[in-house]
Amino acid sequence: MGQGRTQLGRRVRAAARSLAVLAALGVFYAAAAYAHNGHPKAGPAGSLHVSTSGALGLGADVSNLAAGDVIARTATLENRGRGAIGAISLAIDVTESSALDRDRSGLRVRVDRCPAPWTAGAGMALRCAGRMSQIGGWRPLAASRSPWQLGGLPARSTAYLRVSLQLPAAASSSLADRRTRIEYRFTAQ
Repeated sequence: MGQGRTQLGRRVRAAARSLAVLAALGVFYAAAAYAHNGHPKAGPAGSLHVSTSGALGLGADVSNLAAGDVIARTATLENRGRGAIGAISLAIDVTESSALDRDRSGLRVRVDRCPAPWTAGAGMALRCAGRMSQIGGWRPLAASRSPWQLGGLPARSTAYLRVSLQLPAAASSSLADRRTRIEYRFTAQ
């Protein structure tokens, strides 16, 4: 089974291949407003450092999504400052658009937060070892133009995010072979 894919996604993929309903998702990457590639930049009350690297990080590409697939990627948020960060938000920007991000039945997004690092569970699904907080339920990417409010972060602490993309099982065949490029921007207040 592929990294971050659900078992349901595999069954639907087999059916989708016979109908040639495959969607290709372009680059799935992140950019941080207050930190990028390990270079922290001081925020208003703390110092936010965002890590999106690794095989399952937001910086990893996603491709060949089939109807029903769910792909999860992670980001690590660290407050390296001496003061608390009152609010962190995540904006999802589309830099290369297609029907995948414009059609309300296209890609959907979900964000979850964990106090511990996400670990690969059965079938490579990402699991939270602590108490997971759902930041928001599944939202169509077409309706995700307003930032996700991630909450605050005390001084010298870390939070772990899981950002999941889903191509719904009922996705239209008109989404086949479409590409979308997404940029993630974190801001701190």
